[in-house]
Amino acid sequence: METKEPEPVTLGKRKREPEREAKSITLYIQAHGNIIPGQYIDSDLSDGCKILSFTGGIGRSGIMKTYCDGVRMGPILLPDDIQLLPKIEVEGQQLDMMALSYVQQVYRLINENPFIDDTNKKSEISLSVVKDNMSKIYENCEVTDFPKSKIPDIPFNVIPAKQDKSYQLRPNEHEDCEFRGKCGKLGCSLREKREQVCPYYGIYVVYSTTPKDIDATLCGREDNHVYSNLNIREGYTAKQYWLDKIEEHMDEKIKNAVLSNKIIQIAEKERIIRLYEQMTRLLGDDSPISEQIVMEYQLPEITLRQILEIFKIGMGYDEIIIIDPSCDSCIYGRNPFKVLANKQLRNSRQSRQSRQSRQNSETTLGGKKHRRKHKTRKSKTPRKRKTYKRRKHIKMSYK
Repeated sequence: METKEPEPVTLGKRKREPEREAKSITLYIQAHGNIIPGQYIDSDLSDGCKILSFTGGIGRSGIMKTYCDGVRMGPILLPDDIQLLPKIEVEGQQLDMMALSYVQQVYRLINENPFIDDTNKKSEISLSVVKDNMSKIYENCEVTDFPKSKIPDIPFNVIPAKQDKSYQLRPNEHEDCEFRGKCGKLGCSLREKREQVCPYYGIYVVYSTTPKDIDATLCGREDNHVYSNLNIREGYTAKQYWLDKIEEHMDEKIKNAVLSNKIIQIAEKERIIRLYEQMTRLLGDDSPISEQIVMEYQLPEITLRQILEIFKIGMGYDEIIIIDPSCDSCIYGRNPFKVLANKQLRNSRQSRQSRQSRQNSETTLGGKKHRRKHKTRKSKTPRKRKTYKRRKHIKMSYK
């Protein structure tokens, strides 16, 4: 009986486990934005993160309009006459809300498209459609250009998340007041939603490549966008869902670190949760923001770096896509030299005005005020009457 010799065992490289598919999440940030000069985000945090900036360049201001007419978008077809998107009707309203409505419909319809089954592909196609067509929403509202910046760039451009930025997730002090900047002693009166420039500020989670997340995103809500806004009362369910996401992911990280004898700071979980609570503070829409500022309510604000920490470190997403219609103007007020110079200029102006008022108030014994003698300007070379022509006054007007 023949015995089969055992085959020699060769030691080779261990087979690699299949790589985990990258998880992506898309946010829409309705805010007042400012680039923070000199502050950049580390590459380990910013890698895989990008921003669809409506303004497109550092130093540019965003545009808001109270009301715009409705517009019809699409349809969009694939190469084989397969319909990617039907016609999309965007109702007339504030410009910012029209943009939000278009984003919501694009992501929802592409997510429901039966010809695309890859969630990452759905995310890429949706972003591409919004990038290529959002300018038509703005053109419909007669916004064809943004204020120029020193750094030339095109609007509606996807840029890397390298430069840190602050987001004020609320209106400016008297933005929604009935008489802006002229509130009476009894307080400010709030305009109706339809008359406000931007009636809803806050963070929206638009899309996630994790299917179970869809119900907590903007594209999973066909009826109303308010249930996806993390900064208003109606969005409580979505806000709680993403908070639970942080709890689960951070607990899993701590558990794995303990099993592998790695050091992990439990305080990191608490820090991320504090950032999330700072970002998602409720914004009271029943009273003017000026009153909330006076009463020193903790209002929502966040930086780009902190947003990436919340969703990348706190929830474990590999790619964060941000749709950002806010300003990219720069904050120069933190420069101590400029602040000091402005203070000195203001003090000198106030002292000059007070000195002039004292001179005007002084009177003589006869009861007459001192009058300042105006010096007459003498021309060095007298003009000839024959060659003198009276010039017409040219009236100029500036926007």
